[in-house]
Amino acid sequence: MQLFGSSTVKDRSAHVFRSLAVGIMASLLLIFVPVAPAHAAPGDPLGSDSVLVSGWLARTLAATNNLALTPTGDTDYASTAYALIGLRAAGQAGDQVISSALAMASSGDAFIGDPSQTGQKASAISLMILALIAGNQDPTEYAGSSGTRNLYTDLESDIHDDGSIGDSPSAYSQAFAILALLSSPDGVPDPVLHWLEQQPCTNVSSPGYGGYGFSGPGSCSDVDPDSTAMAVIALIAAGVSADTVSSSGTYLLSVQDSSGGFTSPMSSVNANTTGLAVAALNAIGGMPADKINRATAYLDSLVYTCDLAGDTGTSPVVGAMAYDSGSRASNQINPLAPDVQASLFQASAQGIFGFVENITVPTNYEPPRSATPDIASSCSTGTEAPPAPPSHGIAAGWWWAIGGVVVLAAVVVLGWRLIVIRRKTEQSPEHPDKQVRPPLPD
Repeated sequence: MQLFGSSTVKDRSAHVFRSLAVGIMASLLLIFVPVAPAHAAPGDPLGSDSVLVSGWLARTLAATNNLALTPTGDTDYASTAYALIGLRAAGQAGDQVISSALAMASSGDAFIGDPSQTGQKASAISLMILALIAGNQDPTEYAGSSGTRNLYTDLESDIHDDGSIGDSPSAYSQAFAILALLSSPDGVPDPVLHWLEQQPCTNVSSPGYGGYGFSGPGSCSDVDPDSTAMAVIALIAAGVSADTVSSSGTYLLSVQDSSGGFTSPMSSVNANTTGLAVAALNAIGGMPADKINRATAYLDSLVYTCDLAGDTGTSPVVGAMAYDSGSRASNQINPLAPDVQASLFQASAQGIFGFVENITVPTNYEPPRSATPDIASSCSTGTEAPPAPPSHGIAAGWWWAIGGVVVLAAVVVLGWRLIVIRRKTEQSPEHPDKQVRPPLPD
C-alpha cells in the first residue's frame, strides 16, 4: 500500500502543512483554554462555611448589644473575643467587629478586673487585647474604672522570672498572652516564649508525646488538645519553626477520631477542640491534607445550613455551629431558645477557627469595613464553590511551559516529516533529473 504514491509534491506539502497547523492550534488551545479548577473539599479555608458562620456570629452579636451572652444570660466577654479573632481572620463583618470591640473597650473592669487583679486576670487581659486589636482599638488607652490603663503594661507586670505569666500559668493562657504581646511595642520577651517551648510532654513512649497540658514542663499526665493547639498557634506566630512543633502536630492527629473531629480528654469530639486543632495544623503546614479535609468536613456537618432559611422559625439559626453531632440533632431551634443560642455562639466562636486560612493574621492588618451579611446574602455567597487551594491542579505557568514544549515538538516532528516526503518525492519518476542525497538516519 502506497501512502503518497499518487500525490504531487504540492499536494503532499499541503497535507503536511495542514497537519502542522492542526498540531499548533491544538497546542495553543492547551495553553489558552482555561482549565476548570478542582472542586474544593467541604470546609476548605475561606469557603462557604466561613461566610455562613461569620454572618451568624455577627448577626447574633448585633442582636445582643454587641456582646455575646452565656446560657444563663450573663455577658460572655471571652466568647466575644474568640468571635472577633475569627471574624477578623475571615475578613468578614468588619463593621460589627469594630462595634463589638468598642463594646469590649467600654466594659471597664467587668472582664479584666482592676489593676490590683492583673495576675488573677492575665488571661482576660490577653483576650481583651486581642479583641481590641481586631477592631482597631488601642490597648494602651483602655478606660478602666480608676483611669486609663496600658493593657500591655498590665500583662508585662505579671511576667515571672521563669517567663510564665499570671497567678495560674498554663500553656493555654500563655499562648494567648504571647499572641497579645506580639502586637505590643516591645514584642514578646524571650523568657515568655521559652517557658511555653519547655511545656510539652517529652516522653517519646507516651501517647501524649508533643502535647501540652497543665502540669508543667515535660509532663504527660494531663495533655490536652486545646492547650496543644493554642501553644502551636502562638509559637508559630512568634516565629518558632514548624519543625520545633512537629511532634505536637503528630499528637493532635492522634486524637482525631473516625468522625474527622478531634476529641478532648475532658469531653467528646466537639467543634471547639476541632476548630483549634485545624487552625494549629494549618499553622504548622505540610500536615496530611486528607486529615484536615476530614476535620473541616466534620465542622461542616455541625453548621445549620441554608435549607433552613426559608422558614421564619428556623432561619435565625442559619450559619450557627453546634457543639457536637448530638446537640446538632437535639437542639431546640424552632423557636431558637436563648440558652441554645448562647451555646451555639460558644461553639461557633472557636469552631470558625477551622474555616479560616490563618487565624493569626498580621497585627497591622485592618479588615475591610463591611456590613454584616444578612441570611440571604450569606446563603447566596455560600452556594458558590469556594476557590481551590493553590496546591490543587497545575499552576498557570506550568500550562504555558507544557504548551510551549508541545508546539516546539509539533514544529520539529512535522517539519522533519515534510523533509522526508520531499526527499522521497525527488526519488520518484516524476523527478528523474534530480540528484538524490542519501536519507539522513532516523
